[in-house]
Amino acid sequence: MWNRIWQQTMGSDIPSRDRGEWLRWLLVTFSFGLLIATRPLWMNSGKFPQVPWFAWGCAVPRFVDLCLLLLVTGSLIGISCASSESRAGRLSLWIFATALTGLMLLDQHRTQPWAYQFVLIAIVLATAPQRLAIPLLRLLTITLYLHSAISKCDYSFCTGLGRGFLVELANMAFGRPPAGALPWATGGWPLLFPLGELVIAVGLIWPVSRRYAVWAAAGMHLLLMVVLGPWGLGHSAGVLIWNGFFVAQNCILFGRARLLVNPLAAESATLPRPWPSQWIAILVIGWAALWPFLEPWGGCDVWPAWGLYAQHGEQLTIQISDRGLERLPIPWKDLATRVLGATEESWEWQLRLQAESLKVVSAPLYPQNRFQLGVILGLARDAGIQSNDVSAMWFFPADRWTGERRSQRLSSLKEIEGAADRCWFNAHPRN
Repeated sequence: MWNRIWQQTMGSDIPSRDRGEWLRWLLVTFSFGLLIATRPLWMNSGKFPQVPWFAWGCAVPRFVDLCLLLLVTGSLIGISCASSESRAGRLSLWIFATALTGLMLLDQHRTQPWAYQFVLIAIVLATAPQRLAIPLLRLLTITLYLHSAISKCDYSFCTGLGRGFLVELANMAFGRPPAGALPWATGGWPLLFPLGELVIAVGLIWPVSRRYAVWAAAGMHLLLMVVLGPWGLGHSAGVLIWNGFFVAQNCILFGRARLLVNPLAAESATLPRPWPSQWIAILVIGWAALWPFLEPWGGCDVWPAWGLYAQHGEQLTIQISDRGLERLPIPWKDLATRVLGATEESWEWQLRLQAESLKVVSAPLYPQNRFQLGVILGLARDAGIQSNDVSAMWFFPADRWTGERRSQRLSSLKEIEGAADRCWFNAHPRN
């Protein structure tokens, strides 16, 4: 009975071995592509402050980053050269996952959603036989779509980025209409985006609907590439590459045999008997699937909770005086914006950390406030900014139904340091 349920919900016609081989090549190809697209983030240029996950990371020498990056590169070459069932292939996957995790631990900014996902994929492929690895990776993909949909079902998304998506689609399809000509872009219409993700997640579970869900997911990701690309909202190249990865991954994980392999080579999809290393894969995917449910209570960060494009999370605004702005490097000066209504005796400039992140390291800013506190502390330390020349406004997560937020003002560098000390994880910059 269990094997029958397993085959009906997670089984497929494509042999597990062939799926695993395709996934390994996909992991190598897109890892190289994303590492190149966001190379300033990994090469430790020093232009953007780094904030490790734990305090011990602040004292780790900078050359360790280069060593870990070389290990990541070498392991990707090893993955592509060795068989997935060989000891060398599994060792290469383990080295890739370990080295990439080490790089992320040394800088929270590197905990990009794609990097976190690729570490999970590598661990599963390294520890579980293909007949178990493929269903586990399907479960990871389904829960990713599920949590992503849940994270956007709120007031903040409907009035923010969701509305922006609809307006941009209308602009591309019909030209730029006059202001107020898109009343349907308000209200609950932006919820069509998370509703589509939810339908895809459910459709990928059952074989009878899986084919349609794969096509729907491909259409959604291609549409996002159009909206977010240089012809749309102009997001970073890494976002476009990652959406392309999902199109290819879904075809491999959920596609039918006749699309990829010889159906005569099909093998049984029965659930293998677990052995010690398989439990590592099961526990890792179980953790990745359940941990995001703690995000509304602060038990999980937005990105590890697959809150992709979600806007309900905590926010931080950084303001700096004229004297402090003069001490900043030129790129930071160029992206500072004047605060409306400011006087000569008040904070006059607001730092746009998201824009600076995209410009300097070619990657989105890690959305947690503790990381952004570490960034401003690092800037103040390196530029010699005085305590009274910088302040911050801490906005707590928004109410799901009203979008209202509580806020707390940190009026000096000393208060910012105190807030950093109270964070669960490290919020101080790396030396």
